[in-house]
Amino acid sequence: MVWREGESPLSAGRLELLPSGLRLDGLEGSQDIPYELVAGIRVGRLAGERIDGRPSVVLERRTGGTVTIATVAKQSLVGEIVERLAALQLGVPRPDVGDNDDGDRL
Repeated sequence: MVWREGESPLSAGRLELLPSGLRLDGLEGSQDIPYELVAGIRVGRLAGERIDGRPSVVLERRTGGTVTIATVAKQSLVGEIVERLAALQLGVPRPDVGDNDDGDRL
């Protein structure tokens, strides 16, 4: 995964979807974003929302800048990430997950 906060340089690492928020874990450190601080989630298809020409997940926070996230290998995961983030933000349980509260790593 790669991501960018606002106009900052790209960071690379791992995205974890946890029960209470998402974690961006990269070489520069980790950042947790609680779902309650997320104002909106969508697929970014416009030129300014893409990362290296690829569609991205655009995460709009209630406070702070926008975070744009893209996959490195499978572009098809972008839509799945948006759906999963939206469900977690709304507290909708995922039918194919049991009682494991460890979250999903992407």
